[in-house]
Amino acid sequence: MSNQDKLVLYEELKYKVGDKPFLDSTAENGNCVVFEEDDDTAYFYKYSRTKNSEKVLDALHIYNVVDISISSKEKESVVQIAWNDDETKAFLILNNYCHAVYDYTTSRGYCRNGIPELKISLFKKKVDRKLTDEILEELYQK
Repeated sequence: MSNQDKLVLYEELKYKVGDKPFLDSTAENGNCVVFEEDDDTAYFYKYSRTKNSEKVLDALHIYNVVDISISSKEKESVVQIAWNDDETKAFLILNNYCHAVYDYTTSRGYCRNGIPELKISLFKKKVDRKLTDEILEELYQK
């Protein structure tokens, strides 16, 4: 990654897969994301939080708990949420590897497996949400 945009670490949590970690991060401008693992899956959510309500705006699949090896489950993992300087992009980093990004300027979310796919109903067109290193580099530079 280039040094054009600086990432600021907002949140960090050490956990073991299967412990059902929950980590949320609200930027000063009100943008909010949440990482959550339940019994089956881990997701990164784009979230709306107001005085009167909380609502999931989008969800990106991160992993299935059953797919994680037993030896990996026994090791401590680190989940981090970082924001770019202007708090328009939130990066989910697991064990020093970026797994997902929400870009508030384009209202797009990306994760390594591209799940779930989005469909633009007007055109019945699928929107690719798979996070690649090239997309990550592009998001980081904007």
